[in-house]
Amino acid sequence: MKDKAKIFMIFFPLIFLIILGIIILKQLRNNQKPNQLETIFVPSLTSTPTLTPQSRWSTDSGLIKIETDLFNLKKEIESFSFVDQSLNPPKLDFGLGF
Repeated sequence: MKDKAKIFMIFFPLIFLIILGIIILKQLRNNQKPNQLETIFVPSLTSTPTLTPQSRWSTDSGLIKIETDLFNLKKEIESFSFVDQSLNPPKLDFGLGF
């Protein structure tokens, strides 16, 4: 049993130091800066926003009425409660004795 403890006391710190060294080397490699290149800024083209004419359907009174009706129907459906307290299942716990 003491032999296993000695082996553990020797190899555990070695394995720990090797893993720690690998982690440190990876961090150092990631932190190295590549060769510095000169950055050149090129002006980019910008698009100018243009106003598009409104569709004839966007101001149609019939379409606006349908949209408001749909909105109101959606709000009514969202506020509807699907639980009805008057529809409880019957109690089937009868005191039957034999």
